[in-house]
Amino acid sequence: MEMILYTVVAVALYLAADHILNYIERMYGGILPYRSVIFFAIIMVLATVVFDFIKSSMKEEPIEHPYSNALSAPPSSAPSSQGAGSAPTVAPE
Repeated sequence: MEMILYTVVAVALYLAADHILNYIERMYGGILPYRSVIFFAIIMVLATVVFDFIKSSMKEEPIEHPYSNALSAPPSSAPSSQGAGSAPTVAPE
């Protein structure tokens, strides 16, 4: 799903950059020299801003694998020193 979103946004950014470049050329009064470099600069700025926004808005909490911390188990799950079936010791009064 994420790939489809980025692809659709990339097509929209391409069309937007083309529209912006055509607008700049109309203001200039002709085809700009180094037109492809200017187009690249426009689409690079747009893509950096928009893709960073998408990435930050889609950020999810990482899913931790249940066995990823197998060596560092919490102390509460450590086996007790009393052993199974032995009665707890009671301090004499």
